[in-house]
Parts: sequence; C-alpha cells; structure tokens
Amino acid sequence: MVSLGATPLNNTVSTIAISGTDVYAGGGFTDAGGDANADYIAKFSGGVWSALGATPLNNSLNAIAISGADVYAGGDFINAGGDANADFIAKFSGGAWSALGGTPLNSSVYAIAISGADVYAGGGFLNAGGDANADRIAKFSGGAWSALGGMPLNNFAFAIAISGADVYAGGRFTDAGGDTNADYVARFEIPSATITVNTATDELNSDGDCSCAKPSKPPTPTPLWMPAQRVQVPTPSSLAMRSAQPASSSIQTCNQLPAQMVSPLTAEEISALTETTYIVRSTFRQAPPSPCRTST
Repeated sequence: MVSLGATPLNNTVSTIAISGTDVYAGGGFTDAGGDANADYIAKFSGGVWSALGATPLNNSLNAIAISGADVYAGGDFINAGGDANADFIAKFSGGAWSALGGTPLNSSVYAIAISGADVYAGGGFLNAGGDANADRIAKFSGGAWSALGGMPLNNFAFAIAISGADVYAGGRFTDAGGDTNADYVARFEIPSATITVNTATDELNSDGDCSCAKPSKPPTPTPLWMPAQRVQVPTPSSLAMRSAQPASSSIQTCNQLPAQMVSPLTAEEISALTETTYIVRSTFRQAPPSPCRTST
C-alpha cells in the first residue's frame, strides 16, 4: 500500500469514485492536501489533492457517483457551493456546485447510482421533490424527483446498484413494495414503454401520435423474437399492430413508419402464447401507402 500524496488526510473517508486517472474521495476530512477548500470531498490528480470549487462543503459526505464530466455527491451537507437548494445531494459540473431540482431533499443521502440520464439516490429523506411516495429512495430525471413505485420504503436505504432495467436497493427497510420477503434488500424493475397488441381497433398506432388504416393484406414480416418487454398477448382473430418507435410530427404514409415494428401474429402463434414476455422485431415489406394522421 502507498499513500496518495505527501500530506495525509485528517479524517475518515466514506466513499471513493474514479474517473480516468482522477480519484475522488469523500468523508469527514477537511483541508485535503493542505487545500483550505478541500473539505469533505477532494480530487487527487497529478499527485496532489485539490478542492472541487471555491466553496467547501459544510458537512460530511457519504456517496460519490460520476457521469461524464459531472460529479454527484450525497451526504449530510446543505447549501453546496452556496446553492440554497443543494441540500444533501448536489452536482459538481463546470467548476460549480448546483442543486438537483428546485426542491431540496430534507435529510441525508447515503447512496447514489446513475443510469443514463437518471440519478437514483437513497438515504433517510422523505417526500423527495414533493412526491409523497419518494421516501428514502428516489429517481431524479428530467429535472424532477419521483418515487420508485407506489409504496415508499419504510426505513433508510444505504446502497443502490443498477443492472439493466433493475434497480437494487439495500438498507434498513422491510416489506419493500408490500412484499413481505423484500426485507433489507429488494429489486425494483424500471418501467419501460409497453407495446400492446390490441384487438379493439383496426388501426396501426405509434404511442397515440399516428393513426393509419390497417392494410387489408398485412405485409409479410421477418420476425426476430427477443425476451424484452412485457407484452400481454390476447387470443382473438383480428389484431392491431403498434409501432415500437414514435412517428415524426409530419404527414407521412404508413410505409414510411419506422422499420422496427410489432408484427401481426397468426391465430396459431397466439394460441401458443399466454401473457408472455416477448416483443417481435420485424421489417415490413411493401406496405401500401395510406394517409397517416399525426399530431403536431
């Protein structure tokens, strides 16, 4: 084991994250490497410790996560970088700290995980962003906090990990989501767009944005079955088809719809399936043009 730099830290480190050759540490230390602003979080790069921004945090740090050039920190601090809304969690980007949303969290953050543009936080807070169900774990996406599911956790979340569409949380909670076996650790499946095979209409739709007349002779698909999203497959003889991608906002014809579609199923194929977990990825060939109404 070797030291990071010639000047040791003066208190506990609770979390570490790495981006390239830069090491970020968070905890209860102050003045890392002799930098008066490197309190509770600091970056070790090029052999020296340095502060993140000109205004030090004012209390201990429990979690760090990095996405690109953005560093997310969670802990017991408030008003990170002087931002009155940057309480308990904050983003450091472009040389400055900023809040996540316009409503600060109301208690400590112990865990942060990132999936794409979504930031998940766990801790002791309640009603994140004003959402009554966003207790102790919440997702920040599109500028707002929201709950994971319709039932809040009943005690602290200390750890979060993400794998694909699954969010794993660990902590002091029991009966997560009402599941009597989901004690102390639980999995939450991130909702995805549902593709529905619907028999009540003869229209080909794309998330409600485009409505086209179904051709009298459906084009021949080349299907590739994939375990993916939940699709509830009924068993009638007349099926509608639904696009897997939204259509554009301009007038187009049905054969100009995206190539990735849900294919029509035969009665034999339907009878072999019961509320399964598949989508069909197909290419429709030679679809006859017909007017397609789109909303602007």
